[in-house]
Amino acid sequence: MLYTVEGLVISRRDIGESSCFLDVLTDELGLLEVSARGVKKVSAKNHAAYSIFSYCTFCVNKTKNNYTLNSVEPKYLFHGLSNDICAFSLANYFCDVMKYCASSEEQQPNLLRLMLISLYRLEGYASHGEEYTILNKLKSVFELRLMAQIGFMPELRVCGFCGRGLDENLRFYPILGLVGCNDCNVKNNNDSIGISSSVFKAMRHIVYSDIEKIFSFSLNKENFIKLQNVCEMYLLNQVGRSFKTLDYYKNMYYKGMRND
Repeated sequence: MLYTVEGLVISRRDIGESSCFLDVLTDELGLLEVSARGVKKVSAKNHAAYSIFSYCTFCVNKTKNNYTLNSVEPKYLFHGLSNDICAFSLANYFCDVMKYCASSEEQQPNLLRLMLISLYRLEGYASHGEEYTILNKLKSVFELRLMAQIGFMPELRVCGFCGRGLDENLRFYPILGLVGCNDCNVKNNNDSIGISSSVFKAMRHIVYSDIEKIFSFSLNKENFIKLQNVCEMYLLNQVGRSFKTLDYYKNMYYKGMRND
């Protein structure tokens, strides 16, 4: 059976001298492992379409549980990510996380959109030299919004313990995925992070806003750092693992900060 889908290559594994496997994130079919035969040959068309960060229209043939590439037409290739090592390494972290979290053969339309919006903004940073701290903002938004979209939406409307409205003395519980009010925090203070009302509002914005608006907020430096810690810790607690690409990104980021 033939399927034509739009998708983003988030991983590639070479096989022999001429073929590879592509992990393609799609709306209709979730994450697909596609066998691409002969695409590394000199005579093969659209070489760039088989690289990571390539957004293309794929025609694939399904036999049982296997997908084989029939043809591909590039739509957008995100070449600009290679202009900056920090942006490139963060994009690889996004792909690693998405590969781990996305399901195969299951409709997940918002995941592809989140990836494309995030990579587009990363490419903008890499190509136009935006403010350096924007990288960690993009990272935090991606982490928290992804968790919300795959079924790990934190409770940010009321106190997760008593159900009452939230006051100024807030703490976020990354293992439980909730925010506690002042009274409940006295009893349940373990494994939590104190957050300001500004960080709390930013988290609500990331989780509940339309996807086109998730980056439209601002914080001062201190609150940005707190947001970074909260979002990263929440993702790592929910998925139960870390990622080598995250460690590499952090090394590149802090080297870049020292060189500025």
